[in-house]
Amino acid sequence: MSGKRALINALIVSGLLLLVVIGLQQSGRVRALPAPQVPGAAGVTIPYVGRLNNQAGLSVADGAYDLSFALYDIESGGQALWSEIQPGVAVQGGSFTVLLGSASPLPAALLGGERWLAAAVRGPGEAAVTPLTPRQRLSSATAAAPASATAGAACPHDHWGETWNGGTSGADNGLVLTGTRSWSLSILKATNYANGPGVWGENYGAGNGVRGQNYGSASSGIGVYGQSQNGPGVAARNTNKNYNGMEGFGKVGVYGESDSVGENTAGVYGKNVRGDGATTGVLGEVVTNAPLASGVMGYASALEGQAIAISGYANAPDAWGGRFVSWNGNGVYISASTGKVGLSLIGGSKNAVVNTTDGGRLLYSEESSEVWFSDYGFGKLENGVAIVGIDPLFAQTVNLQEPYHVFVQAYGDAELYVSKRTSTQFEVHLREGEADVEFSYRIVAKRLGFEQQRLERAPWADNDPNLYPGKGVDMKGATDPRQPLWAQEGKP
Repeated sequence: MSGKRALINALIVSGLLLLVVIGLQQSGRVRALPAPQVPGAAGVTIPYVGRLNNQAGLSVADGAYDLSFALYDIESGGQALWSEIQPGVAVQGGSFTVLLGSASPLPAALLGGERWLAAAVRGPGEAAVTPLTPRQRLSSATAAAPASATAGAACPHDHWGETWNGGTSGADNGLVLTGTRSWSLSILKATNYANGPGVWGENYGAGNGVRGQNYGSASSGIGVYGQSQNGPGVAARNTNKNYNGMEGFGKVGVYGESDSVGENTAGVYGKNVRGDGATTGVLGEVVTNAPLASGVMGYASALEGQAIAISGYANAPDAWGGRFVSWNGNGVYISASTGKVGLSLIGGSKNAVVNTTDGGRLLYSEESSEVWFSDYGFGKLENGVAIVGIDPLFAQTVNLQEPYHVFVQAYGDAELYVSKRTSTQFEVHLREGEADVEFSYRIVAKRLGFEQQRLERAPWADNDPNLYPGKGVDMKGATDPRQPLWAQEGKP
């Protein structure tokens, strides 16, 4: 650390004594603090939790550091009123914890009035000690701190420019605020009228940058609530550009999880209450050209049951449960395991929409009791016979070892019939009429891998009210049991 300026931010608390050490670059500000109440006058110890960063603002390397502390009654120069050296202090992730006064007794009388705290550090294997300048200005108020917080009590000082750090264990907290009022009142309100965030949370380990938790029994309770007139109410961003895996989706911008039981739960819920156009409850956008990048992705990770990756529900008669629009590329891609259902429609039809002079019109798909693939072609008899080869690519998609259909249509005065169907070809013969007549044909064969399927059961649809009206979940109206109560109540 020699030759490099280190930065230290710390929170010092001991009983009713509160000393706040702000960032070194904020040394010009005075803090009015409650008067200390300490047991006895011989000496006290004060828990000191701090953090060491290098000149680039990053945590110093883990190791044992020698730290020294001193109190002065002036900003620079003068004689130290108290000092001590804490050798071999363990620093992990830049954080450390010491007890001021444990190496050299700290007289309680020195904690009254204005004081300046000086610190210095010596890194592992270094001979020189690096002062952490400038000294930090501290001030103590004359009034004693209350034994506990009371309604209407206000903190007699601000904390502008300070950094509050938790301890070194995973369960420690830098700041804990607890309230028992209704959802409309804030335990913590952070307001920024400039361009920066109201609340900024960072985490360098496995914990949380910002965490909100609500234990209330009311369905309208909120763990974290964000509101904005222009920008996002809540914004989250993941900047790990080197992450290429998907296991557990650990590197995400927003993560929502629900442990509740039943249908009335949601990991992430988005609601838009406006009615003036193409508004959105949840919007996902992807701007990268990486393969398979998704604006919104649903993932049903359970290995059993009938979980659904993405669900869409609509109540209005002309509404859509889902809508996909591609301005330049393709529409919808569905991939399912062999032998499984790729697409099912209940109470509707599969349509192609085409442009006509009378507007968009629907063309309907033909449905069948079995899974067939078809191919069409043309041929011509020569001396009353035509051998028609089956397209090899089409043959790879069907099972031609199973019986298949061939339908022929003559384009002339002739009666034709089909014989000798094999896996590679079939023959068309003249029964009577023109010996060199042209014809068209249609071959229909079982799709490969679906040879045995015929009118299969669809148990997942047995409770669908669109298939069996009056049965299953009522998904229409404001009393929809799948709609969360807090959404019905209209609360944020």
